[in-house]
Amino acid sequence: MEIESPVTISDELGNLQFYTNGCQIYNFEHQLMENGDSINYFEKEVFDYWCNFGGFYPSARGIVCLPFPNKKNVYVLFHLSFLTTFWKESIFMYSIIDMNENNGRGRVIRKNVPIERGAFNSSISCNRHGNGRDWWVVLNRADTSMFHTYLLDPDSLRFIRSQTFKHHFKKEQSSDITWFYSDASFSPNGKKYAKIGTDRPPTIFLYDFDRCSGLFNNQIVVNVPDTAYLWPSIEFSPNSRFLYLTNLASKLFQCDLFSDRFTPSWQLVGKYDGYKDSFGLATTFYFMATGRDKKIYMSHANGTKTLHVINTPNELGKNCKFQQNQIAFPAYKHFDLPHFPNYNLLDIAGSYCDSLGIDNPFGLDEDTTLKKPVIHFKPNPASFEIQVFINSPVSNTWIKVYNVLGQLIHEQYYIGTIDVISIPVYDWPAGGYILAVEQENFETWVGKLIVVH
Repeated sequence: MEIESPVTISDELGNLQFYTNGCQIYNFEHQLMENGDSINYFEKEVFDYWCNFGGFYPSARGIVCLPFPNKKNVYVLFHLSFLTTFWKESIFMYSIIDMNENNGRGRVIRKNVPIERGAFNSSISCNRHGNGRDWWVVLNRADTSMFHTYLLDPDSLRFIRSQTFKHHFKKEQSSDITWFYSDASFSPNGKKYAKIGTDRPPTIFLYDFDRCSGLFNNQIVVNVPDTAYLWPSIEFSPNSRFLYLTNLASKLFQCDLFSDRFTPSWQLVGKYDGYKDSFGLATTFYFMATGRDKKIYMSHANGTKTLHVINTPNELGKNCKFQQNQIAFPAYKHFDLPHFPNYNLLDIAGSYCDSLGIDNPFGLDEDTTLKKPVIHFKPNPASFEIQVFINSPVSNTWIKVYNVLGQLIHEQYYIGTIDVISIPVYDWPAGGYILAVEQENFETWVGKLIVVH
């Protein structure tokens, strides 16, 4: 099975539920799901060219899956179906997967439902509503600065509004093939949105986002320090402080968004080392995506057998510990990586849209400069991972875990205020542990953790 822009969905314990290559949907038994064929089928010529001949659909981040609010084990797959072979116009569509069907093997209960037609950029971006339940779904037009914003709630998907800003990508500065392309993403805390296109010289557009109203505000044009060629990629750090940029010019940059708002500072934190695989394919820099371990993974433009890794992306400058070809695979892979929204983003407690009674452990989303940190974690006991919730004004945090012998077995360090930290425990021996959270100017917080298998 060929996969170019993969989507994979797992349950709360990390067990695979289903995945898709944009042409078919397969369940956890790696069998074609009932009614899971012909995803993205709209124009027969285009579908045949990519799915029947190429073996995959080149979605370029134009495919994403969300849990259907208040519908357990039901998911909505959003996808862009191209009207021409090389992407100049597309149909925004959705399909619904019900994993309660067929004894948990799933069934596609609605497929290729058209929503809107237009010259859209390739990225579909999603952000949790401030009520902690619903989802904002955002598309960009390729030829203007217009946003199309939808809301997915328990009843349906609804169009909310269009917004237009002054600055936009310039088609005349891109090639005919690549002008549709844009990498776009919300920050993990849901407060920022960034997108980059293929115009030259390249620019990044940065916005504030209101999770209650779904409104974009305060467009800022950020000039990048080098020429992005063809398909540049951007990714926020897990703490939402840094924005990373990579391109086929073989450089990795880090932008500190906490620096001057109108002139964000850039640092070169990685440069292609010249390595080629056994077939002579260069492992240059390409798409990026954040994993559940809070590391940022990077693919290659040539689809080789390795991944680059930014190991500590919350750290400033080269302390982010970028390592090339860190992970090796037994087989060749395509260019793109799964790109997930922040499924763990919570409600904005105390806000005007916090009306559903969903529990945010942080309290009010406000300036807490003089308040003592509020810290807790769950689940306990745990078998797969724990989530540590921290509501604190402090910008530097150390998390340490000790076994019953007092030996340090896990340590994480963060710069910048943080909300939730996930710590995998599935490979730890069953037993008791001590979890310690150290922050400047406050006493160390200590809790007891039980790991079971």
